[in-house]
Amino acid sequence: DDIAAPDWIADGSRLIVQGLAPGDSEFTIHSVDAETGARTQLTTSEEGDAYPRWSRIDSRVYFVRTRARRGNRFSDIMSVAHRGGETPEVVQRNVADDGFTFTNSGGSIVYFDPESNRLIQQSLFEPEPRMIGGSGDRSPAFLANNLEMVVVRQGLDDDSEVALVEIGGPIVRRLTDDEEGNFDPDVSSVDHSVIDISGE
Repeated sequence: DDIAAPDWIADGSRLIVQGLAPGDSEFTIHSVDAETGARTQLTTSEEGDAYPRWSRIDSRVYFVRTRARRGNRFSDIMSVAHRGGETPEVVQRNVADDGFTFTNSGGSIVYFDPESNRLIQQSLFEPEPRMIGGSGDRSPAFLANNLEMVVVRQGLDDDSEVALVEIGGPIVRRLTDDEEGNFDPDVSSVDHSVIDISGE
């Protein structure tokens, strides 16, 4: 079976993955029993579901559903019960295809908005989103102080750099510079005393 993008649920009893069900040509979201390997399909889609993430706040599975087959270059963030048996709910429309992340508290999702070219923080409990970071910031990794994050910042000339930025403001310092732009945030060069490596 083709599976990818695993994420553990809180008690470690199951993995949430994207995978191909028999006869399917597009990925859907599945729950896998950690002891037996038994798999439960949580979603069905002709368009492709990917990047599943378990929420410890509401015990739901959040994921990205592409809409490319409908001629739309954007995707939707969806959520579904981790045991399945329900139709997925739309959390946010028109996001980039490269997924999303949770803040350290788990109370908000953060995604890249192609229209504004900014990261958007959307609370699971409040209706109004807010922009964070600077123009071109993507792939955030939040530090434990909850004031800063490591991002990939793409410039107007398509060159990228990894930078430590204030969540609501400017670059604190540049961590790398790569003309190719093919990398994700590397927090190894940041002061480890402020990095939340536990995910708590």
